[in-house]
Amino acid sequence: MSEKGPFDGPRDFFYITPMGRRLSEYEALNQYILPLETSMDHPVAKRAGWPADSTALRSENWYAFRDPAQRWQRPYIKRQAEQERGLERALASARDAGRLSRMPAEWAEGVIGDVYVPAAFFERGLSRALMHAAGIALSDMVMLTLILNSSDKERHAQDIVFYHYDLAEAGVPVGADVRLSRWLEDPALQGLRALVEHINATSDWAEVALVVNLLVEPLLSRFLFNELLWQAAAAHRDVTTPAILGEAENDRQLNIAAMVSFASLVLDDETHGEHNRGLVEGWLTSWYPEIVAAMETLAPVAERVGVDTGEARSTVEAAWRSLLAGSSLGVPAGVN
Repeated sequence: MSEKGPFDGPRDFFYITPMGRRLSEYEALNQYILPLETSMDHPVAKRAGWPADSTALRSENWYAFRDPAQRWQRPYIKRQAEQERGLERALASARDAGRLSRMPAEWAEGVIGDVYVPAAFFERGLSRALMHAAGIALSDMVMLTLILNSSDKERHAQDIVFYHYDLAEAGVPVGADVRLSRWLEDPALQGLRALVEHINATSDWAEVALVVNLLVEPLLSRFLFNELLWQAAAAHRDVTTPAILGEAENDRQLNIAAMVSFASLVLDDETHGEHNRGLVEGWLTSWYPEIVAAMETLAPVAERVGVDTGEARSTVEAAWRSLLAGSSLGVPAGVN
């Protein structure tokens, strides 16, 4: 009998430390795909594609990160396809039953057309920033999570635009274009626009990932989409917008949970934890006033839909503080 070859024996990848008792498909298919400079056999003459100084954070092992939801391409695409089919059925049912045409004109044009449709630019801007962050993230698991995060935001933007088309075809007065002029000129939306531009001008990929998912999404996105649009929809005989917003919120929760896990990785690092904590707390503290300012500029929208701005802000603030309090980070002392 010949001796065993190098590929005989257990099929597990021994060089990957699983987060459970056995290696998952998620780990086996996605770990150690990204060739960092420190993992290459030969020195790199030019600047590496994933330089360590792409973020001010430090880690003894970037590869230790795991997405709690263990998302990867195949199940991710399956889940998104199911979500989209569900939305198509909901819209078709509402259209065929005549519920779309019952939407009041002041809600359709003044809120859906003038606020929700332009918010596609907000979602797309976050998608662009997250995709850039994914391109220079320092492990394949972090990269994959940010790619899916970016894809979620792009899908949300597309869902809004498709919804606009569906409403227009049903004769609902939402405007004849994608409302770019509202995004560029409406004072109520300029806080969102300024924030997106600031995020896209930020070069540190970890800062972008954490600010988007630990500040923008749980505070500003939920304020606009959940507290203003979703809560007010029922009072305006709108049964379809909440379906789209609900799917977006499900994605948002997964991405927030992933970045809470990422924050735990860097904050609990035995060597660099103290350094990282100071950075992350500094980022959240410095960006927080801009998030609050964007919510304040949305006050005319809250008034338009009949929602109390202070109450809506208190709701998202309380949920956000609870989120951070239950994580390794906690609420930064510099946030008032």
